[in-house]
Amino acid sequence: MFKLLLVALVLNTFIYAELVNYKIEPTSINKKTKINILDSKELKFKNLDEISALAMKENILYALSDKGELFTFKIKISKDKIKKLKLLESNKLKDKNSKKLSKKDSDSEGMIIVDNKLYISFEKNHRIEVYSLDGKKIKKLQLNKKLNDKNNYKSENKGLEALAYNKKYALVTAPEIPKKNKKYHTLYAKNKKWMFELSGDIKGLEFINNDELLLMQRDYNEKKSEMNIIFNTINLSQCGGEKICKNNILAKLKTKNGWRLYNFEGLTKVDKNRFLMVSDNHGEKSQKTLLVLFEIK
Repeated sequence: MFKLLLVALVLNTFIYAELVNYKIEPTSINKKTKINILDSKELKFKNLDEISALAMKENILYALSDKGELFTFKIKISKDKIKKLKLLESNKLKDKNSKKLSKKDSDSEGMIIVDNKLYISFEKNHRIEVYSLDGKKIKKLQLNKKLNDKNNYKSENKGLEALAYNKKYALVTAPEIPKKNKKYHTLYAKNKKWMFELSGDIKGLEFINNDELLLMQRDYNEKKSEMNIIFNTINLSQCGGEKICKNNILAKLKTKNGWRLYNFEGLTKVDKNRFLMVSDNHGEKSQKTLLVLFEIK
């Protein structure tokens, strides 16, 4: 009887666990890969769907859905493992009058934290806005003039997918897919631009140091149901204007090589060489929300 109760307790704990181990890497990894997966978890928090962006400061992790819902977690990372993730609160993004954003205006995709404020980029109605840590709008930011022209986007749903920030370059962003030039992506600061060779849709941006930018890109072959996640770096101090940036490929994670991948969209820096990424489950039970801790070797 005691054994049956113990088994039932273990099963019940597993079923309702909010943080479940999930291995994304294959048994054999290409030696050229410069990304080291430290830990990966499947998130099973109630109502946690379609997460498209992350931002982290100290032990607080912000996760944003592409329906404009902001989740605030307390996170504990120890010995290269995600030990704890506690949901503190969730809030719908609101305008200056404390009204929830409309469906079209709430298609949030990118997020960073600057001076205790959240900078959030949106698709469809392409823009970047500043919000409080509990999701209330503070102001709208001025963008590079090229980003104000809707004709520079491939479609309304291929807008400003990711953001990065540091004091030297300020805010850097890019459309998910280039419209006119199919060979190059273009990154934009307010008064500068950088071009680099296309290797997938832009999904995440983060500064590694003052000049180096980490890019996370996705290449999905729908016919073959194959997913590739590509990581590369660009040194912004060595290019700009019409001079093409040299991108250094760190890793190409491919499902056909045994990687258990989903649609990774959010990226945030943990410390010097460690980062977190998250996958968007599209609100479908067949998809997973994965939180992955990795380092650049």
